[in-house]
Amino acid sequence: MALILANKYGAIEKYLEAIPNLPNTTFLKPMYLQLKDSSLTEPYRQHVWTYSCINAKATALKGVPFNIVKYDRNNKSTTKTVLRNIRNVPVEKLYKYDTNFIQKSGFEIIEDGSVYDLFNDPNPSMCRAQLWESYMILMHLTGEVFWVLGSKDDNLNEIELPSFIVPYSKHNFTAEIDKNTGNILGWTKTKYTGAKEKTYKLHQVIRFYRYNPYDYRGIAPYDVISKSASQDLKAQILNEALFDNGGMPGGFIKVKEFVTKDQRKQLTEGFEAQHQGTQN
Repeated sequence: MALILANKYGAIEKYLEAIPNLPNTTFLKPMYLQLKDSSLTEPYRQHVWTYSCINAKATALKGVPFNIVKYDRNNKSTTKTVLRNIRNVPVEKLYKYDTNFIQKSGFEIIEDGSVYDLFNDPNPSMCRAQLWESYMILMHLTGEVFWVLGSKDDNLNEIELPSFIVPYSKHNFTAEIDKNTGNILGWTKTKYTGAKEKTYKLHQVIRFYRYNPYDYRGIAPYDVISKSASQDLKAQILNEALFDNGGMPGGFIKVKEFVTKDQRKQLTEGFEAQHQGTQN
């Protein structure tokens, strides 16, 4: 319901002084209070279009057949050649592509062994499909994905096959930079509190990233649309609050003179009839 105040003997001014940072138009104050803390901190959960777009790509990726192959080093066809040929397949035929081409090129598809088991069961909390799903989600939200390659003794050496893979986002790692050369020496995993947890050597981490012309850290597609997504969320919160209030915009009606109880009721009913509900 609208609040009616008479501007006499400074009543309006004294009342408004008690509300800090009031926008220029008093009608906006309820909106301001509602939206000032509505930050978009979890876009994949909070913003419907961010979720829909990224989830569609992540779902498609985890459904793509995943094959591990080995090849004869004496064979004329190299891994790069096969991958280039796959990339050159017309789009209309891409999803009809089968493994015959790979096998005819002299490559053997691996369906057992340590490497197969590693990707089929990357860690106790994930299957292979979820590993690739997390890759797509984190890449689009943060622009970087880190795979920590672990071993049973938690100290993977350079020639050892990892026993598990755990994915993390860009926000979990900071680079250890050589002050003299500027090269990256390793990556330090940080806790959500910001405290350092462990530093990994380069061979203990696989870093995927989208090229960023402005910085060595990857740039995420979400970075480009974050402002629009934030505006969408604020509009959604405001609309929800409006409907929860019976479609009645809150605020103040400022009048020049004092009004009687009957006049106040008449003004309030007229305002609600004019502005309340989905038809106004």
